[in-house]
Amino acid sequence: MKVSIDKQYRTRDGSIVRILCTDGPDAEKSVIGFIGNNLNVTNWGLNGQYIYSDIPTQSSNDLVEVPKIFKVDCILSIYANGDCIIDGPQWLFEEDIQYNKVANIFIDCTVSEGEGL
Repeated sequence: MKVSIDKQYRTRDGSIVRILCTDGPDAEKSVIGFIGNNLNVTNWGLNGQYIYSDIPTQSSNDLVEVPKIFKVDCILSIYANGDCIIDGPQWLFEEDIQYNKVANIFIDCTVSEGEGL
């Protein structure tokens, strides 16, 4: 991952991050920003790694990109045998009768990038 000023990030432990720049004066810690409401600036490498010692290690302050959220129209199809399937976007077929479909429920789904998109 290469950190970009145009994307949203959280820390590995879920705290909101505000990136100020990705071209800071220290080449090894060129990403500068805030974690949560903390007024102290924090530095990361361009790969999003929180650097606090000379030994690279995973940290709860490492950056994780926040996936984009989408709203899509879906149909919850209910069948006589008890099966339920979510279809989308609005796939309705005349053949549904032969498969013993008993109901279609139209729902708005919220999905994040990476979940089949």
